[in-house]
Amino acid sequence: MNGKTLIAAACAISLACGYIAGKAGSPTGRENEAAPSAQTRSDRTHSRESRPRGAGDSALLDSILGGRPIAEIPHADLAALIARLSTYDPDIDSLTRAKLSYQLQLILAKLSSDDLVGITTTIHSDPKAKKIDLTTIVSALAAKDPGRALAWLSEWEMPDTAYAKVFSAIAQDDPMAAADLLRDRLINGSISKSNHHYANYGIGQVIAKLGADPLLAYIDTLPSNQQSNMVNNVIGSVPKEERIRLLDELSARIEDGRLTTTSLDQDYTALLASGGKEVEEWFSNLPDGERKNSLRLTTATALFNRGEKEAAADWVREALAAAPGKEKQALKGIMMDMAFYNTGGIPFFAQLLPNGEEFNAKDLEDEAAHSVFNGTSGLATIAAVISDPGEKARFLSGTLEKISSTGIHRLNANDFNDLSSQIATMGFTGENAILVNNALQAAKSAKPYAER
Repeated sequence: MNGKTLIAAACAISLACGYIAGKAGSPTGRENEAAPSAQTRSDRTHSRESRPRGAGDSALLDSILGGRPIAEIPHADLAALIARLSTYDPDIDSLTRAKLSYQLQLILAKLSSDDLVGITTTIHSDPKAKKIDLTTIVSALAAKDPGRALAWLSEWEMPDTAYAKVFSAIAQDDPMAAADLLRDRLINGSISKSNHHYANYGIGQVIAKLGADPLLAYIDTLPSNQQSNMVNNVIGSVPKEERIRLLDELSARIEDGRLTTTSLDQDYTALLASGGKEVEEWFSNLPDGERKNSLRLTTATALFNRGEKEAAADWVREALAAAPGKEKQALKGIMMDMAFYNTGGIPFFAQLLPNGEEFNAKDLEDEAAHSVFNGTSGLATIAAVISDPGEKARFLSGTLEKISSTGIHRLNANDFNDLSSQIATMGFTGENAILVNNALQAAKSAKPYAER
């Protein structure tokens, strides 16, 4: 990306002028389109009306419009039709909703940006139109005229996905200039951090397709807390021939502290899921050590989630063999993932520990905390890996006491009955039974955090 700063700065100035100032800044008028022959590079980004678009289903479109040419239909009628197709109705089944969405796309593709602005302004100004999702319409405008779509985002309250689509449309012509515009909006406070994240994702998808170097240059412009997630979200869009070099660069960034090992695990998993022997070969050439072992467990998780349990077990055995004396510590990462996403994996992986090694109540405190974010249905499954009755009782009572004290999850009647039934099968007696039962009753009667 030689000359990136100079190019991005020039593009940012030209785009900012086209997007934010003058007639592009008004989402309400029906201004004339610029003549294609007079368009500069930034003008072409500003308006795409002259670009050829694919032919739609003309017969279906004719039936929707009653055989009338779309140019002859009054804005008020088009606005009513588009509002109907855009209104969310929970009673409509998914197939019918998909058909309505397709009909909407056919109509929007035939409208000019002036038409879209006028019609959507009419819809937006109707106080009865609160259930209408304007995201699809804004996306249609972004494909034709990103500048005016950007003006809409400034003036109207739009969902996060709208930001991603509009900035993605801007990035089609000049992704680095789109990134500069987005960063300026974050700095001046005209975009929320949530919308900034979604918009970044839209830009990142476009940049990733350009190659490893443009993606890395873009990552360097992001706040540190967004860099790892961005790479993980878009790495599958990087051309296959550049993915190994990207993995090498990400490894180097881990070495100098710019990224975490967890980041590489996620990126490696994303590429592994997309297939390609080159990723497996890259892994085989890594030097032995903690990072390679971490990736072994990452591979095992991916295989387990795909239903390839025996292959997953082989990778875990290899990882444990490479960590003598630290087997439980090595297995913690995969256990934490399973606790949050799939507690059924915890007994599967726990039984792979060497003979004489097993988890106790303290070992599984973090897994329990992760699990209860999704309810208490997985607690019995985690407890099952603890063989000692006293340790198992301490694990359950300790977890239930945390539920009582923090209000992180309140047991309703169904939770209580299900967990009680599961605990009854564990055969607790004496003090262990009293300990677990008292904790269970306290968790049932605990107040939610909001009521404290």
